[in-house]
Amino acid sequence: MIGSTTGDEVMGRIAETEDEIRAVSGSESASGDPAGSGTRPVVLGVAGGSGSGKTTVVRRILEGLEPTSASLLHHDSYYRDNPHLTLEQRAAINYDHPDSLETPLMAEHLRLLLAGQAVEVPEYDFTVHRRRAETRRVEPRPLIIIDGILVLAEPELRDLMDIRVFVDTDSDIRFIRRLGRDTKKRGRTVES
Repeated sequence: MIGSTTGDEVMGRIAETEDEIRAVSGSESASGDPAGSGTRPVVLGVAGGSGSGKTTVVRRILEGLEPTSASLLHHDSYYRDNPHLTLEQRAAINYDHPDSLETPLMAEHLRLLLAGQAVEVPEYDFTVHRRRAETRRVEPRPLIIIDGILVLAEPELRDLMDIRVFVDTDSDIRFIRRLGRDTKKRGRTVES
């Protein structure tokens, strides 16, 4: 667990996790199979409250790896599309509730990646609370990282993970981070 300790302690724990990931992920062949060995990719799950620093942890791990050694799935990409609702109705949905996410699709995509198949991941537009028409192609790699507030709470995802990380950050800090992110990147206001 990465707690709300000092930055140096958190980075030290991330470095330990990176070493473990490097040890099990190996090098990659052109087919996406680790060294052509037929071994199963390693699945790393990163969870924590909204604004806890999950993205920072994942970014730090990815910086320490070869670009072609890891694939990334964000649980946020799997928010359900509700085109039948108005923008105001969509804005009123509790996006922190498990029902707001299409977790079975994410689990299916994860199983396909584990089987060596590429997937088309939905792209979600937080400003209008809808899925975009475009998707993002994700290739199988020796390491598959999944992140989101509920990835450890969902058995169909958790059971596929080899390594689980929970980023624990004080709720006041998470609130400040979330407020800044949502107003700058997601088209929200302080009131919304």
